[in-house]
Amino acid sequence: MGKIRVKSTYEIITEESSKEGDFAESGWLNEEGEIFNSAEQVIRHLSDEGVIEPSSSCFHKGVWYSTEAQQDMNTGAYKSQSYHLHGATLHQERKIYKRLFPQYGDCSRNRRK
Repeated sequence: MGKIRVKSTYEIITEESSKEGDFAESGWLNEEGEIFNSAEQVIRHLSDEGVIEPSSSCFHKGVWYSTEAQQDMNTGAYKSQSYHLHGATLHQERKIYKRLFPQYGDCSRNRRK
């Protein structure tokens, strides 16, 4: 299997931006990404980074993972980070999802054909 690249983004929410329903700032933390040789390495990395939720409670290819927003005590702004998988197979993505969030399901298996 090929290598898995994990790219990271950030979002900052201020009191003002939350009133408008938008981010004050967002962008890439690491657009090139970190490269991992296995799903196990990605699972360890995402766990170490503190991800707390997937972008969907139903697994599908392309799900990304986010951290809890941390407040900057000087500005009051909240910053969260998200991690996006690139180059992973469907099997690898499903394994990562299930290991990190076993409480959620694979809704694609429940859809009617």
